[in-house]
Amino acid sequence: MSQDIVASRHRYYAWLFTALIISALAKLLRHSFLRTKPRVDVPVLNLDENTSRVAAAKQWMYNYEELLHAGYKKFKHDVYQLWTPDGFVVVLSPDFLPEIRQLPDSICDFYSGVKESLLGEYKFLDLSGVLPIVGLKKDVTSNLASTIPNFMEELLIAFPQAISVREEWRPVTVMSALERIVVPTVGRVFVGHEISRSQEYLNTQLTFNASVLTAAQKLRRTPHTFKPLVGVFLPDIWRLLNCLRDIKKLLVPVLEARLEKYKAGGKRTEDLPQVLLEGAEFESKPTPIPRQAEQALIFSFGGVAAISTALAQVLYDLAWYPTHIQPMRDEVNQIWDECDGQLTRAHLQRMVKMDSFFKESQRLNPANSTTINRYMRQDFTLSNGLKLPKGSRFCVPASQVSLDPDLWENPYEFKGFRFAELREEKPENISQMQFPTPTSHSLHFGTGRHVCPGRFLAVVQMKLLMAVLLRHYDFKLQNGETERPRNINFGPSNTPNQTAKMQFRQIRELPLPEVSPIILKG
Repeated sequence: MSQDIVASRHRYYAWLFTALIISALAKLLRHSFLRTKPRVDVPVLNLDENTSRVAAAKQWMYNYEELLHAGYKKFKHDVYQLWTPDGFVVVLSPDFLPEIRQLPDSICDFYSGVKESLLGEYKFLDLSGVLPIVGLKKDVTSNLASTIPNFMEELLIAFPQAISVREEWRPVTVMSALERIVVPTVGRVFVGHEISRSQEYLNTQLTFNASVLTAAQKLRRTPHTFKPLVGVFLPDIWRLLNCLRDIKKLLVPVLEARLEKYKAGGKRTEDLPQVLLEGAEFESKPTPIPRQAEQALIFSFGGVAAISTALAQVLYDLAWYPTHIQPMRDEVNQIWDECDGQLTRAHLQRMVKMDSFFKESQRLNPANSTTINRYMRQDFTLSNGLKLPKGSRFCVPASQVSLDPDLWENPYEFKGFRFAELREEKPENISQMQFPTPTSHSLHFGTGRHVCPGRFLAVVQMKLLMAVLLRHYDFKLQNGETERPRNINFGPSNTPNQTAKMQFRQIRELPLPEVSPIILKG
């Protein structure tokens, strides 16, 4: 009798397992079918009867900018779509921006769009959470003036460690050096002063950043049906999960100590971890402290990636167009000498040539070719009668707007001081010529309700870093180099060369930092 019961149980579990497998396969096949069916009735630029979906996906991965250029030329004032490794994406003309920029997330979801554009279809990282973005907008940005001395302190400590040169010219790997300078500087405000300078945090952040980007690219190259299986066994995902575990070991004790201090009425710290701690008590379902630690690492990833890649492009452009270096150095030295190196936000705003160079570098070498990536939560009908149905995704071709000859004089020519000259020509439009200002002609920071919340923080840190670099170091291309280090393009992502080296030498002694006694050296 007992053997019959055991056999019956085995048959039951076998049938249950089989049913679950069949159900999962059916769901996967249904999803595969739906994703191959266009949701929007507009032309598909890279898919026709002579082009397979595999070939179209490869075009998206390796010839994305050419597709955007062809699409902008043909549909500048209209709508088309592209087949991608993750299904169809609609590309909207910038003409529709006034209609979509203020749509609520209940209709046009910013957060899902960002997840999709960064991670692709297979979500291997939890990017949920609105509180960090709100905190970045309201608290961190509003306290920028008081955090500038902290940023300068981190820069003066990190520079000689990352760029270890004296008077002799020596080769330096640009991206590696920048990341080692930017991580503790960004970390000071994103993970807190208690761990931002420790070697454990530096290693965790660098490994996490590399793992996220590499995993996203590898999964996008993987056929849709196999993404879940590949994701389980991908070493890059194992590494980033280990990093999430490590940041909790580092940051959770710090957050718990801060929470006790906060409850006791102690002095608060002006940074993102403090915002997360204090904001959690107002959430309907408070974010647990371990999850807050994860959010700090994830948002620091965004800041480090944005700042270091933008600065790498700036350095490559300066080395390729070296006549800009001395005017920018003169501007920095004049302002630095006036304030004896005690730079404020007002001083940084006077660095007009530097600001212009940043904006021109971004115009021609943006981090992403598209912007305003959104996911439709509800149907929405555009003014031309086209319906964007629930479940569809769209973007706007920002790189093509930046190269539009109807908007820019000689758009393919690099003019580092283009925007400084435009300020003089049109002083009434000065604010529109500033690097962090989004306009209808400059969309790389986004637009509308969800314009990049960290852009002011990024610009302050970029200017401080470049001010230190221009005043104390000289740099040039490697001897014998005959071209600018080439970018790495994958889909809409435009990444600066990761291994390129440049020659650096020190031209002035760095001032000694006033090391804060509350920093724990790791």
